[in-house]
Amino acid sequence: VPGPALHVAALKQIFAEEYVIRNSFVEGAEWFGALVLSIICVVVALKFGGVVSPIFFIALMGSFIGSGFWWFSKAGYLFDWSLGAMFGLTAFVSSTAVSLLRTESERGQIRKAFSTYLSPDLVAELSKDPDKLKLGGERRDITVLFADIRGFTTMSEGYKDKPEELTVLLNDLLTPLTHEIMDQKGTIDKYMGDAIMAFWNAPVDVPNHPRIACEAAIKMMIALEVLNRDLIGSGRITEPLKIGIGLNTGEVTVGNLGSEQRFDYSCLGDAINLGSRLEGLSKAYGVPIVIGESTYDVLDQPPADAELVLLDHVIVKGKSIPVAIYGIIPHQHFSTDWCADHNELMAFVERDAWEDVEIVLNRLRKSESYPGELLDQAVYRAENKISEVRQMTTK
Repeated sequence: VPGPALHVAALKQIFAEEYVIRNSFVEGAEWFGALVLSIICVVVALKFGGVVSPIFFIALMGSFIGSGFWWFSKAGYLFDWSLGAMFGLTAFVSSTAVSLLRTESERGQIRKAFSTYLSPDLVAELSKDPDKLKLGGERRDITVLFADIRGFTTMSEGYKDKPEELTVLLNDLLTPLTHEIMDQKGTIDKYMGDAIMAFWNAPVDVPNHPRIACEAAIKMMIALEVLNRDLIGSGRITEPLKIGIGLNTGEVTVGNLGSEQRFDYSCLGDAINLGSRLEGLSKAYGVPIVIGESTYDVLDQPPADAELVLLDHVIVKGKSIPVAIYGIIPHQHFSTDWCADHNELMAFVERDAWEDVEIVLNRLRKSESYPGELLDQAVYRAENKISEVRQMTTK
């Protein structure tokens, strides 16, 4: 500022008796304001983050600087607002950096924890929004899948002296099945020897999860056929392996379950118990995939490339209300020419139309692809005129 201008300003203040005040009170207020502004900037950066915190920061700095000009214009107090601005900016930048590092660390922990449970796409979605993950437990509507490799226990007896080869074989079996589950946005819960438990719609939302789970089960059947050809071709097995799958939908408790020493992200509830029992029934009814009534009722559309057949009405152990169970018969690798006749048969059974049952049953007897287990049950029903539900007493 030119010297004469300073002299003019000084004379103006003297004549107007308006003096610039710069004393210990002002200096103390500057330090106090800088401290308060820094604390507020830290809270804003750590609490809000993202786009919100810079907006808050700009508003705070504007208010702080504006208040300095206001006090100067009204009372002549000359505040050095640059001190508070420097403190506030330093606090905001450092706190934002800490917040970003903390967020990235949380995302890294989520990716590490769930990379073996979820597909990469779901892990990425979960890491972007960790709030979707409620490890403490929550009630969610899910579809659960249980899959078991038939006859693996018997086959493993031939590997008593070769445990390493048995482990490799089991891993080779579970890998493609797991791939199909995760590729369809499923969550792997656990492996139980030669069995798999998985579920959909937790920890992230999966729209139409009943249908997607059914389609995953069908893809697992197809993957097993491909694997069987490779294993038989390499001489590692002599007979094709089969799997049974059970699916059920319902509200369960899902979250980190276990002890203080060890826990897993899992689920529990009646829907889970029924899903496990349905997997066991796939062998009893001679079909590859069995789904519960709750899954069937909420299917937005039938699974692609498959037929749905009514198998039976059963009462689960410990329950009194019967539930319908259905079979999914994939078109690929399975003959489905009997499905329409079977559904007609079950409709006649429910109406106690036993003469019509006998007519349809005669057609099914001629079908080479009609599962023997279903045929035996149909014959038993027709001969004894039994249409009531059966009690499910075993898993």
